[in-house]
Amino acid sequence: MPKKKSRAKRATLATRTRSAATRTRTALIGLGVFTVGAGAAGALALWRRARRPSEGHAAPDLAADAHPDGSERAPDAFRPDPDGPVAKADRESLRPATVPAPGLDNRAEELNGTAPGNA
Repeated sequence: MPKKKSRAKRATLATRTRSAATRTRTALIGLGVFTVGAGAAGALALWRRARRPSEGHAAPDLAADAHPDGSERAPDAFRPDPDGPVAKADRESLRPATVPAPGLDNRAEELNGTAPGNA
């Protein structure tokens, strides 16, 4: 009678899992990668913040508490002439809007069924 072939032993749970040392090493590598990434992101944020230009520029004429000549009014060059003529381009820009604003749905009544033609 021929001998039966022995079956291969199935791997048990203990042989399929990693050892504690391997798990610890993998966890430490992941923690190290995370720490380096977080440190690099923080350093980049601080570097960009340090290089950010200051807002605007110094205005020494506005720094003092009082106006340079003691008056309260703006210089003549900055005062508008209330009686002067208005240029055609300026007149057009000051005209009130008479068309619906772009981007708004002007058909809301029609879609809701409340338009005058839907009686």
